[in-house]
Amino acid sequence: MPTGTHTLLRRVALSRGRLWVDENLANVVPYLEKLSFRVNHIKPGTQHDEIKQMIMTDHFLTANSKDFKEDIAIFEYCLINVDALLMQPPDVIAKRVSDVWRELGLKHQESCEVRITQRTQQLIPAAETVLPAIQEQEIKGKLPAKKA
Repeated sequence: MPTGTHTLLRRVALSRGRLWVDENLANVVPYLEKLSFRVNHIKPGTQHDEIKQMIMTDHFLTANSKDFKEDIAIFEYCLINVDALLMQPPDVIAKRVSDVWRELGLKHQESCEVRITQRTQQLIPAAETVLPAIQEQEIKGKLPAKKA
């Protein structure tokens, strides 16, 4: 007879992967769980800096990617950006994430951004994600511009 620990380890081994899901996508969680993802919820009101610590070296599903792009390389997480799918029903978002997870082999990806739309997906390495985010901060005056 399997023990509680044995059952948990079996469930982890059979899961497709672990996803942290931002609070604004809580309605997608049940559909992801039906697709065999292990899902961790971000509680409402959690500060962005705290979220970045929680998702370190993991996968993070969000429709608020702009606040997390610049730290991808530092915390080595895979940012799954579904900004373009926000108006879709939650089951459609979950199915699209699942399809892209399989197609791109996301279980083994780190330090990247994956942009998902209804018909396309784009895997962007951290180096290509971080530089535009830093330049945007410089333009907005949040960081001092580099001197030539």
